[in-house]
Amino acid sequence: MAAVLRKTQQIRSIFCKAPKNPNFLSFLKPLQNPQTPQEPFSTKSSNFPEYEMPSVTWGVIQGRKEKLVSRVIICDYLKSIGIVPDELEELELPSTVDVMRERVEFLQKIGLTIDDINEYPLMLGCSVRKNIIPVLGYLEKLEFQGREWNVRERAYILGYDLEETVKPNVDCLISFGIRKEVIASVIAQYPQILGLPLKAKLSSQQYFFNLKLKIDPDGFARVIERMPQIVSLNQNVIMKPVEFLLGRGISSDDVAKMVVKCPQLVALQVGLMKNSYYFFKSEMGRPVKEIVEFPDYFTYSLESRIKPRYQRLQSKGIRCSLAWFLNCSDHRFEERLQGAYIEAESSGPSFSMGGKLQLPGADIVSEEEDESDDEILYRRTRSTNQHHQVFNGWLPNFVDKVCSHVELGMENAYKRASSLECKNHTKN
Repeated sequence: MAAVLRKTQQIRSIFCKAPKNPNFLSFLKPLQNPQTPQEPFSTKSSNFPEYEMPSVTWGVIQGRKEKLVSRVIICDYLKSIGIVPDELEELELPSTVDVMRERVEFLQKIGLTIDDINEYPLMLGCSVRKNIIPVLGYLEKLEFQGREWNVRERAYILGYDLEETVKPNVDCLISFGIRKEVIASVIAQYPQILGLPLKAKLSSQQYFFNLKLKIDPDGFARVIERMPQIVSLNQNVIMKPVEFLLGRGISSDDVAKMVVKCPQLVALQVGLMKNSYYFFKSEMGRPVKEIVEFPDYFTYSLESRIKPRYQRLQSKGIRCSLAWFLNCSDHRFEERLQGAYIEAESSGPSFSMGGKLQLPGADIVSEEEDESDDEILYRRTRSTNQHHQVFNGWLPNFVDKVCSHVELGMENAYKRASSLECKNHTKN
């Protein structure tokens, strides 16, 4: 027992001795004048030159009483500039108002307004150094374009941890077959994907798509590229539209092709799909294979797009593909209807019509640069028909002329023969 007591006293004496280095415990004292980096951090991008480290980054270690006082001062500051701090009660705030002021100013520099901050005030708990600048810099490297990325609409991303969340999830997308060149587009469509437990969700959905929809991993990757929200979609919700399509006599292979081509199908309401399908069969009277080829048909509004446009086609007697009259703007649709190359439906074979018409020696009717496959097919078909019409109109005239020349030649030959015969008769 005495030995134990002696050992305890020795240990206490070690910890009670003052350190030889007087600065040993200096880090426990409040920092009066925190030093700032001599060279500000930057993402080195001309697009965002304002990504620089704040001059006030580190706070001070405070006791419970000091924290409460600082919190009151910070909340008063936020209220003074129009930010409502109600949602920040459970959030850890910086230790001084100076740090909070620089956070707000930095967010404003990258385009956020006070209203934007009020919509997602939790971003005020994000460290500029640890969260905001690293995440923005990383997203820049993914080659986000201006049209794809708007920090005002996706401010919550600023709170994601770069090393623990953002980078691992981007690597996860690539490992599941998402192409690197479309990663930015995937994130722009569904920014929340960066903050999900992504590996587990992708694994579950990939297995489900393969088992129930017969879609292989490569097809699943294309589905995620076109509609990344599917990673969070309930599997029971997915099966309802699929079962509806199978119930219409569409094979499982064709349903799989439709989903890969248009993943939005699995998120549609079955009631709306039923109405659109009924109109397709009863009013249009078209074969199901047209829906298989253009599953986007179900994504258009029956009342505001499908019916009005189909009625316009009917009034003009036009027969065309679903994509030709649905997959275009109202302005483009009117241009197509007014084009001189549109003909009424005849009893002969029909083709998918539309697009540019360019005949030999004629100008292009439409100035639209892009053409669909239907439009190219029709243009070529129509051009061929024009040549046939020219040839058919030219051939009879040519034959008549040849016959006339032949008849005239025969008549002249007969006359010359008769004349020669008369001369011979006279000589004799």
